[in-house]
Amino acid sequence: MKSIILFSILLLLSCNYDQMENLEVESFSPTSGYNSNTQDVSIKIIFNQTCSIKSIESNFSLTANGEIVDGDFVWSNSNRTVEFLPFDKFEIDKKYKLSITTGAEDEVGNSLKKEFVNIFYFNTDEIRPTVLSISPYNKKNEIEAFNPVTILFSEPIDIDTFLSSFSITPEIEKVLTCNSEYTEFNITPTREYSWNVEYTIKLGKSITDLNMNSLAEEYISYFTRSSDKSSLEITNLTTLKDKFTIIEDSLIDETITVTDGIENNEQFEIQFSRDVNFNEIESYIYFTPQIPYQIENKKDTQGKNVILKPLENFNYNKTYTITISKDLHDIYGTTLESNHKYNILINGENSEPPMFPIEKISFYNTEKALNSLLEPFSQFPDESMVINTEYFTYIDFTLIPSRNLTVDENIIKRNFLNNVSISTTNSCSDITILGCELNPYPPINSNEILLRLYINYTPKNNSGNISISISSDFNDGRNSLEENINLTYNRIP
Repeated sequence: MKSIILFSILLLLSCNYDQMENLEVESFSPTSGYNSNTQDVSIKIIFNQTCSIKSIESNFSLTANGEIVDGDFVWSNSNRTVEFLPFDKFEIDKKYKLSITTGAEDEVGNSLKKEFVNIFYFNTDEIRPTVLSISPYNKKNEIEAFNPVTILFSEPIDIDTFLSSFSITPEIEKVLTCNSEYTEFNITPTREYSWNVEYTIKLGKSITDLNMNSLAEEYISYFTRSSDKSSLEITNLTTLKDKFTIIEDSLIDETITVTDGIENNEQFEIQFSRDVNFNEIESYIYFTPQIPYQIENKKDTQGKNVILKPLENFNYNKTYTITISKDLHDIYGTTLESNHKYNILINGENSEPPMFPIEKISFYNTEKALNSLLEPFSQFPDESMVINTEYFTYIDFTLIPSRNLTVDENIIKRNFLNNVSISTTNSCSDITILGCELNPYPPINSNEILLRLYINYTPKNNSGNISISISSDFNDGRNSLEENINLTYNRIP
């Protein structure tokens, strides 16, 4: 009894599996693509399973050049084979498209596994087209920068199949034209061919004539650009703002030329004879001493003009060398003939740094300050001078700002307070900076600024040193100090 039940279960599972198998097309005619001139034919499709006649016929369509073709259905082979008989004969040179969608089902409701599509033609022309000529054909080092590719066929060609089966590799930017008979095709590059690159022209067998006869074979040709190329050249190097030309060192007699008058925040423009890749430039151009920079017009990716933007100011009164390596190449791989060097001296009139002359730093004692006496208590260019007073409440500094600078008092005061410091050793004094004032009285020279630093000063009974420092980070609104200022003085109680 148990064996009978098990057999029944297996039989039921087997039946359910068969019912779940998708409907598929096993064979069909006519074949896809070109068919010979046999117009008295029908469309025959054989399925793998018994079909639902209604669902097959409702999901079946046949078009000729996009227009519906009507006809009758004839079923046989236990409804596994259907034949469609058009009311009108098939016509030569028309494109027929047969399709059955996945809405089609077998007798138990299993859908067609995937949409079935068959495209076919009928014509009397059985002659395949041939390629009469390809230009250039297997030529090395004989092609100019914009040499067109010309292909001549034996008969008119279907342009869609040409576009899908023609290629030039590596790929180029191009313009395609053809004559009115569709027998001659011209491909013209819109950018120069690269040097030392072999290009391949390929015509696939899928290219057909207007009657859908395809090429009998694949056609391939090779070419490279002519070898008589000139080296990449630097046509000019200038400052960006004023277009002031930077003179190159002589390559003949090794003469060193220095171009002066360059500002400390200058940018530079290099002009090349051909396009270069901006993403590669930084590997071939550098400053000595080293200054980091960026390519300012890098977003353009390539071009003949390159803008160098230093990310730090140059040091005043210092000579820098811009070196452009001979390995720098254009977008076609052509390099410079030699290294190029340009020397620049940073001494532009707007780059001269501000100065605090040491001899014009003055201390004032408490008594004289309270009595509004402005004569300096002591002036000390000599760092060994001994300060023997116990009290002073301000120090006067004379600033000579950058040349031709329109002074902003707030900037001067803020930057001064941020960069000046006073320290002591051996706890000889307690000193606290309170603030500063600009020009408490008119300076002696018109190009000078008087900076008065107010301090709280509490002397102690110990000997020690008083140190005044102004950091080179001090900026007068245009330029920074050339170097730190550090002064140390002895205090004796």
